[in-house]
Amino acid sequence: MSTIMPHEAGFPATFTSHAAEAVLYPSQVITAYAGGPGTVIVYSCHERRYRVRLAEEARDTTEPDEVLVCGHGDIEIALEHARAAGLTLRQMTRPLAQDCRAHLEAWADVERLAGLPPVLDLRRDMARSGFHLDRCSHLGTCEGARTTQDFFAHLRVPTVMAAVRHRPLGEGRSEVRGGLYDIAAEFASWDAPVQEGLVRTRANEITAALYRYLGR
Repeated sequence: MSTIMPHEAGFPATFTSHAAEAVLYPSQVITAYAGGPGTVIVYSCHERRYRVRLAEEARDTTEPDEVLVCGHGDIEIALEHARAAGLTLRQMTRPLAQDCRAHLEAWADVERLAGLPPVLDLRRDMARSGFHLDRCSHLGTCEGARTTQDFFAHLRVPTVMAAVRHRPLGEGRSEVRGGLYDIAAEFASWDAPVQEGLVRTRANEITAALYRYLGR
């Protein structure tokens, strides 16, 4: 089965049309939640369906082939709301599915995808340092530029989360702003450029900040 990819004619209209037909099943939500931090649900652009990727599998997940639409962290938040509202799993899955479709519509933006390479590079190096994507990325704008904010959980220290926002600067460069959090308390932050040759440096700086904090 083929689908329309960003470099092909008909994008994004055909892509979003296909994505709207994908079904998110309650069983997938439960599997992703049971998988623990770093487990995610992705939309397979080639298969036109949602798939669950465990943390170690998710390391090899690369957009645009597979788009992360929901993570373990998102499901934890949804469960809190569902318990408070007295919802069933099936009822909870419906708004999650709506969020997945909305994310895919926002993701299918040619200008946004042009700034994706440094985002993907940093994700790979963060994973090598134990930080795995745990929530759906927040796609926004800043000063006219399309921004991508990623949320990572550290698999060895699951109470620690990293939030990293990329603002494209053009020519494969981006400005990165981020913070490290112990549950909800920020204990480190940074604002630095990212480009080819600096990605691993930035990932190492984030990891070093975590180790300094844990050594206190």
